[in-house]
Amino acid sequence: MYAKKPMHLRWELYPVPHEAPEKVKHGGSYFEELDWWKKKSSFNLLGEMSFMVPEMLFLKALHEHNRTLWYRSFPFHFGLYLMMGACGFVLLAALLSLFAPALTAGPLGLALHWVYTILGVAGAALALVGALLLLINRLTDETMKVYSTPGDVFNLLFFLLAFGLLVLGYALRPEAAQARWISSAAS
Repeated sequence: MYAKKPMHLRWELYPVPHEAPEKVKHGGSYFEELDWWKKKSSFNLLGEMSFMVPEMLFLKALHEHNRTLWYRSFPFHFGLYLMMGACGFVLLAALLSLFAPALTAGPLGLALHWVYTILGVAGAALALVGALLLLINRLTDETMKVYSTPGDVFNLLFFLLAFGLLVLGYALRPEAAQARWISSAAS
């Protein structure tokens, strides 16, 4: 069954990051111990976080085991993370403007605006590029074609459409047209 899995799913399962550090070193677990069920199990939160954070943010295992796919997948996922961050800053700005409007009327409001704008635009652009690269990879790579379903292709097309419209809408907003007109009139 393991051999029949696609290559991207055949990675090592160990070490288990929430095990004790001396077990993680050699990829072991508490199941190795005699009468393990009689002993209280321990949980290493720091060990788990030190494994999970790089994996979630930077797709570390994909980088190590399939660098070619990582170059396509990382921009997509990191773009999504940036857009989630932008949403968090939009929510913060909205709550501050409701409960402390004087704060958002000054430099803090302007700083929040620039932070969520930059995060949102950069995130949408990265996710758009990543979705395009992933779609091309799924349609052209012979090993990916074998297990790419129509649903996978549809999802990537949906992301392309959504992020493409988001970036296009931002570029075509009235303020952007005015800024282009001012810059062309100045030259």
